[in-house]
Amino acid sequence: MASLLGEDGRGYELAKKLENCGVWRSWLGEAGYPSFVPFLSSPSAWDSFMSSSGNGQERKSKAQLHLQLRARALLFDKAAVSLFLRSFPSPQCSRLSPA
Repeated sequence: MASLLGEDGRGYELAKKLENCGVWRSWLGEAGYPSFVPFLSSPSAWDSFMSSSGNGQERKSKAQLHLQLRARALLFDKAAVSLFLRSFPSPQCSRLSPA
């Protein structure tokens, strides 16, 4: 599981790699992607996004919780293929599919 989550163990590194490949936009669609991309700006923004609750003062909106759950599902279920890409000499990001 650690290799799926990256060296940071939080999924931020893998999420950034997927962003560099352009898969988040296709997975989340034009409606969800603009709300999601700011959380990739830093590890602390990612941690805040992926935390199960707000910071105590701020509660997450229903839309943000839905986006978080969707990102978690995509990151852990569909991005597992990244484990196998390491064995290929030149992995192509275009082969990652949300289906």
